[in-house]
Amino acid sequence: MIVSVDKKTLKLILVICILAVSVCAVTGINELIKTADYMQADGILLSIDRYVDTGLNNYSGTQVIRYKKYSYIVNDKEYICQYRTYLLFKSKIGSHKKIYYLSSDPRKVRDEFKIKTSIAGGIFFTFFGVMMLLFIRKSNEETMGYQKQPKIKI
Repeated sequence: MIVSVDKKTLKLILVICILAVSVCAVTGINELIKTADYMQADGILLSIDRYVDTGLNNYSGTQVIRYKKYSYIVNDKEYICQYRTYLLFKSKIGSHKKIYYLSSDPRKVRDEFKIKTSIAGGIFFTFFGVMMLLFIRKSNEETMGYQKQPKIKI
């Protein structure tokens, strides 16, 4: 199946991909700067808790929310933190994860979710941006090929 797409549409998609890569880069760099003063600890997954938000407090629909609880040790003292998880990856109880904590207050933690999603988003949109560049280039070559052919009038 061959689909014909206008060059303007391809260029629009390319611009959107460039903007998305830029947003991912800024978000990732911002999170790296925010976590620069944070230390790393090895966290162990204790549980995955499921919570049903009926939406009565904020007038929204019912949502099932999952939280992952991790235990980590700093200066021989155990701390517990939890992160909201949006994806249903099957994590095993007892699995390990890097926990970023503030050295002056180990209870203050940051999740690496934004860093990982900005990297994954940057790769995803870069791939589609490159594909759009290739499609635009091919479209330009085809257009040039048609213009070079002499017109024969009978």
